[in-house]
Amino acid sequence: MHMTNKDFPRTAFMMSSFGAMMILIEGLFAIFFRSIIWAIAVGLWVGISVVFLGILLVMIAALISGSTAGLALRPGFHNAEGGTIVAFGIVALLFGGGTSSVRYCASSAA
Repeated sequence: MHMTNKDFPRTAFMMSSFGAMMILIEGLFAIFFRSIIWAIAVGLWVGISVVFLGILLVMIAALISGSTAGLALRPGFHNAEGGTIVAFGIVALLFGGGTSSVRYCASSAA
């Protein structure tokens, strides 16, 4: 399949690809950087919880990337793929949308 196909949802593909990359970067930063900072600043268990949060974000980014590939490979299923992208995008926004969730974990651990 060529990417120049006329019935290919280009805008949805580009935006979903960009969103999946941003979620992946956020998950990797949570695993490798934020976890160390929070473990030093607050406690070890908060750092471990941030690692699990980062792993969750990386898995969500993989699901969104798969659905994005589905947009390109099976344009007829754009409703199902788009629903998956939106649903997991909202979940990623809730889990990784800033440091408010980490602050909550830190305040409940202290």
